[in-house]
Amino acid sequence: MAKNRNKVKFGLNNVHWAKITQWGVDPDGTPTVPVYGESVRLPGAVSLSIDANGENENFFADDSVYYVINNNSGYEGDLEVALVTTEFATEILGEILDNNGVLVEKNDAEPAQFALMFEFSGDKHKIRHVLYCCTASRPATEGQTYEISNSPFFENTEITSLDVGEGITALGSSLFERCTSMTDVSLPTTLTSVGERCFFMYSSGGLTSLVIPKNVKTIGEKAFVCCEIERVTIPFSVKEIGSYAFNECVELKSVYVDSPLIGGFMFTRSTALTSLTISKNVTTIKEHCINYCGNLKEITYEGTLADLKNIAGYKFLMSAAYCPLERISCVNGAFVLNGETW
Repeated sequence: MAKNRNKVKFGLNNVHWAKITQWGVDPDGTPTVPVYGESVRLPGAVSLSIDANGENENFFADDSVYYVINNNSGYEGDLEVALVTTEFATEILGEILDNNGVLVEKNDAEPAQFALMFEFSGDKHKIRHVLYCCTASRPATEGQTYEISNSPFFENTEITSLDVGEGITALGSSLFERCTSMTDVSLPTTLTSVGERCFFMYSSGGLTSLVIPKNVKTIGEKAFVCCEIERVTIPFSVKEIGSYAFNECVELKSVYVDSPLIGGFMFTRSTALTSLTISKNVTTIKEHCINYCGNLKEITYEGTLADLKNIAGYKFLMSAAYCPLERISCVNGAFVLNGETW
């Protein structure tokens, strides 16, 4: 019976790197064996293409090829990743992370040597490859927009969970739109922006839990529409929220808003919502944010009655359509619906 053989190799994954921290030397001072630091995952691997360097040279004698000199000069090639992580940029490429969180290139930076490890999911033999001593040049910078249907993950129903690596700062528009089987996501502390319709579900499905990191500044329009999350906290760092951000999240029961802004139509038609707590940090409430929240009878506000009146648009809470809101509790009292007036 013939042995199982690979017909193709595909599915580059499990890419890691380990910095060479020092070299052993022989008595003549020549570097011999490298010493490595801890291996670090490099997320978002797209493709790897390497070519062997060096050519065979024929030595002729006796009117024939007497022997062949094999020049092995290693490999050279390209590794494409979704985004170079901050740790790789600083540890390997020699860039500097300043006090404002900005990566700064140095024109005299000396890239560090490292080992590169990877495997292919399509490899029947599950071989793990190691390139023991690598150097990397500065990555090229390029970008393009994409149509919704051209997002690499659009409508991918095979993804069940997502772990976004540290160093990633932004998730693009419609990136995981209609990934209805993706119930769990882990977002990095470095994340600052979630694009429009990033986790948009057309009718139902998608995330059942969500923790928004405390460095996120922007949440795009319709970013989490129809997701099945049950509770969420909007951290203080969020300064921009597009309309309909959590529209029709019908499993959403509990929300805490610490962001200065509650966006327009933000929780519209989130029919299971029964607990909404608004931090004293909120300064602006936009229109129709709790329309059609058919089970929301009370809101808790962490400031005083006077503080609530100073919030721009606070009356949008009291005029929400098809919402049975009866009470807004503050630290020193409450606004209570009396008939049709507050």
